[in-house]
Amino acid sequence: MIDVKESNLYWNYFLALEKDLEIVSRYVEFCEDNWSIYSIELVRLLLAVSSEVDVLLKELCKYLDNKVDCKNINDYKSVIKKCIPEFIEETVFVDRYGLTFQPWKNWQGEKNPIWWRSYNNVKHERSQFYKDANLKNVLYSFGALLITNFFFYKHKFKADIKKEVSNLDVTSKLKPDSNLITLNDKY
Repeated sequence: MIDVKESNLYWNYFLALEKDLEIVSRYVEFCEDNWSIYSIELVRLLLAVSSEVDVLLKELCKYLDNKVDCKNINDYKSVIKKCIPEFIEETVFVDRYGLTFQPWKNWQGEKNPIWWRSYNNVKHERSQFYKDANLKNVLYSFGALLITNFFFYKHKFKADIKKEVSNLDVTSKLKPDSNLITLNDKY
């Protein structure tokens, strides 16, 4: 059994961001017809969530291969593809709206996810790429953050107790549950 002695800081931040996304869902229907909707709130969420993905990927990579100094998304991709290739195949669900997607699927090839490129475009050239802060990119970045959180905690808990942990052990320690975006039932 996993003994959690400290706050699950990254998970708590994910849940706080998710609450903000739930507020957006009161005003914009989460469906493919609205993928291209953009707003100041979606800019804020895209920047915050994608930045957190960056932070957490760096931490995850330290558990996976502490000999590699990961500095950017391409370094993360290299380590993750080598150490946990199933990460790329993970699917997330927004059951309330019947949505399913794989935010890391582009890593099957050499490209980074479109939502990641959009995040960087919005971060560095917002006036030109403001429309990239759209609902689709925000939802995909949230899905990516959920997957990254899961694998980060799986490897953190494994390092803490010095043995393998099951997926259910990991999710049983990440409380409260996510209300909007979820992984599949094997978790």
